[in-house]
Amino acid sequence: MVIRNTKQKKLIFSLLEDAGHPLTAGEVYERAIRLQPSIAKSTVYRNLEAMLSRGEVAHGMLKNGESYYSVVDGHKHLHYMICKSCNNMLDIPKCPLSEMERDIAETSGFLVTDHTMQIYGYCKECKEKNK
Repeated sequence: MVIRNTKQKKLIFSLLEDAGHPLTAGEVYERAIRLQPSIAKSTVYRNLEAMLSRGEVAHGMLKNGESYYSVVDGHKHLHYMICKSCNNMLDIPKCPLSEMERDIAETSGFLVTDHTMQIYGYCKECKEKNK
């Protein structure tokens, strides 16, 4: 199968790369139309799903059911603290499951290829506002 590297795909991928944090499809679309006003919302969704199926991006789910996407860099895993009030996503910088993955591989021979860890709560700003 030939994968076309269209200007829309390049744009969507670069928006995810440059964001520094995961984006929802809606956020990708909002940023994309600023740079390419003719891009259709369906093009953004279709490209995100295609990139997901090829392993170029990973995704997780917000509490409201909306998916978020981020660029995959090597081992596919996402670790985020997600604010239930503002949906701000804060990265957990060190993989808290890497030791568990090694133990699983040693004891069962199972090779873990990816995982997602999401912790929900309230960010510092929302916690302060709601005191």
